[in-house]
Amino acid sequence: MNSRPPQNNQQRKSIDQNYAKAVKEYIVSKIDRTGSLTLSETTGKSNSKRGSIDGGPSQMTHSANNGSRRSSRSEKNTDLPPAKLIDNFLSSSMKNQKADLEKLSNITNPTETQEDMSTISIKQTDLLNNNQEQQTNLFPDKHIYEKCSFQIGEENKIYCLRYDFDDYFVAVASQDGCVRILFENKGTLAYNLQDFTEKPQPATCVRWCPNQSTIKHGLLATYSNGKCLFWHATSSQVLSRYEEAGNDINTCDFTPDGKHFITGGSDSKVRLYDIGKKNHTVFTSGHCPEHKNRIFASKFMDENSLLTAGWDQSVLIWDTRTKSSQGYIYGPLVCGDALDFKNNTVLTGSWRNEKQLQLWDIRKTNRSTDIVWENHSDDPSHQSFIYSCQFSKTDSNYIMAGSTGTYELRLFDRQNNNRCIDALTENITKGIFSLDWANQKSKVTYGTSDGRWAYGEVY
Repeated sequence: MNSRPPQNNQQRKSIDQNYAKAVKEYIVSKIDRTGSLTLSETTGKSNSKRGSIDGGPSQMTHSANNGSRRSSRSEKNTDLPPAKLIDNFLSSSMKNQKADLEKLSNITNPTETQEDMSTISIKQTDLLNNNQEQQTNLFPDKHIYEKCSFQIGEENKIYCLRYDFDDYFVAVASQDGCVRILFENKGTLAYNLQDFTEKPQPATCVRWCPNQSTIKHGLLATYSNGKCLFWHATSSQVLSRYEEAGNDINTCDFTPDGKHFITGGSDSKVRLYDIGKKNHTVFTSGHCPEHKNRIFASKFMDENSLLTAGWDQSVLIWDTRTKSSQGYIYGPLVCGDALDFKNNTVLTGSWRNEKQLQLWDIRKTNRSTDIVWENHSDDPSHQSFIYSCQFSKTDSNYIMAGSTGTYELRLFDRQNNNRCIDALTENITKGIFSLDWANQKSKVTYGTSDGRWAYGEVY
């Protein structure tokens, strides 16, 4: 005898539809970004780390004390809920049918599926091609034109890049520990900055010193082993060395006058240095708490005010005079070079598939303007997660953002209600980890997780 309560046709139809949808989503979630079927049991951890595909913070916490900076970040599992979570999604009346779903997660031989992996791979590739074609057709007026690209090694992740103040060089920080200085208009190598005194560790962040009158071509570079080197780029000489034992440094930034700089990393501390001096000051909690997790982005607003952001979904506002926190913005989940400031407005990019880009009035930190990032992919495993975003520097009328999940560079017009007016997807095969607008030109440069550097012009 069936002990389940009777169901009318409408209820049965709804349950069947929910079940079919759950099974379909579960199978789709098992298809990785290369189009292959991932048959290992999903437990909330990703099979790949940040170094192999584009990842996020959900699995990062368990490795917060292990490994190097971004190379140690585990991939966020962008899959839909596995069998364990689908249990809660399915109706209690579907227990018998649910057994079929559980069998799917235990498959170890691809031949046991009705469709072999090659068929699934072809379908996945077709889906991606269709989505790219759809995105191309979305923007009839093209604004981003890629002019030059350069492959930096094989799968050599680019973690950060920056134009110099004359827009002549681009400094590129890579996973192999080298900071390469490229000619901006050619993409050819001008200088290679590498510390041969120690085993190479990933270079995580670079910033040119604003004080060009005193130190021409001074460049600050941070590393995942807690080292911070101040280079004279055009002579490839180290001018100063700093070390933060036990801290994977993820970010740094100069004060506008170039006399001081700060660092942030895995130990959640913000440190302020005088350029050329080894001593530093650690910021403390003031009107609000300190960071509770890793710091990944920093930005000076002026000589005395600083922003930092990271995994704890908070942007903290610091006063360099009191060396303490003065306020905060709650919400942004910042996992890369995705923090900027212009004209009392804070720009944040979050590693999530909704409310990725947000604008905040620094005077009203509890209010945000969400910039719509429309997802045009039909595949839930190919959604947009932000690692980098920035205001245009010449007039601040535009915002550029780079995503992982879907590999694209998007341009937003601030004078047109922050509407997306173009998306660059061609030749981008991996996630964009960092981007930078030129200081005096309408150009943008970006780097990807497979070591591809490129620059384009924006019209």
